[in-house]
Amino acid sequence: ISLRSLWLFTDVNDNVPTIVYKSHNNQVPENIHIGTEVGIINVQDRDSGSNGQIHCSIQDNVPFKLIPSLRNYYSLVTTGELDRELNSEYNITITATDQGFPPLSSSKTIHLSVSDINDNPPVFIEQFYTATDSDWRQNDTGVIHAVRSFDYDTS
Repeated sequence: ISLRSLWLFTDVNDNVPTIVYKSHNNQVPENIHIGTEVGIINVQDRDSGSNGQIHCSIQDNVPFKLIPSLRNYYSLVTTGELDRELNSEYNITITATDQGFPPLSSSKTIHLSVSDINDNPPVFIEQFYTATDSDWRQNDTGVIHAVRSFDYDTS
């Protein structure tokens, strides 16, 4: 093959993008600040030119987004408040699509758990409770006495 014939070859879009997810921790606390990075995504495509240029995205129904950082790297950051009592885990699907023709894409789903913090006070399930006492007469008056004072702030 001569040098002249090598120039006639063009790259065919025959490689799908690869996605590598690097997590700080697969568990995020529910009180994490909006805009906090929870992971880093690296995408690669072995093709050249526009066939190797990649666009990366995630689905819209999660409180996270991708922010491009360095070339072929994205930061996964929070975009909303997390509440473990409402949603204790997220499956986030990352899709990488190259700009070749036809475009090739690949997806990777990552699992993030939301860890609990002590953000809810205990509650009584019912408004009124009924007590019975099998004792007789003065030992069964229905009056309840506390043996110590109640302090909401220290309990």
